[in-house]
Amino acid sequence: MRGVYAVAAELSRRGFVVAVTSRGAKGSDLILTDPAGLHTFSVQVKANAVTFNFWNMNKDTPKYRSPTHIYVLANFRRIETEFYVVPSDIIADAYKEKARPGSIARFVDLVDVKDFRNRWDLFGIPVDVS
Repeated sequence: MRGVYAVAAELSRRGFVVAVTSRGAKGSDLILTDPAGLHTFSVQVKANAVTFNFWNMNKDTPKYRSPTHIYVLANFRRIETEFYVVPSDIIADAYKEKARPGSIARFVDLVDVKDFRNRWDLFGIPVDVS
């Protein structure tokens, strides 16, 4: 939940109205809109506090493709938090599976999303956060 609240705080700081969904909401951790209520997005948050070169995903990740569904991937490093704001179609294309003994690892690599660091502009409304 740390990641969800950190992303919600950052989006609020940038002028968006943000609501945390119930824990049972499939595919979305946050719903946000601009102050006028004209642009609405669903947001899936994935966060890391130990490993920083990939994010775990679930098997349904490739199904969630929408211009209004965005992933925010967070790395909680000691000095700063990194945010990668990535459209769902990019995440679906970057999704990987790797067989492990007794399980399947499902993930997205940092290398596939590195160009989306701090791309808050993908939500459409530039806001001065100075």
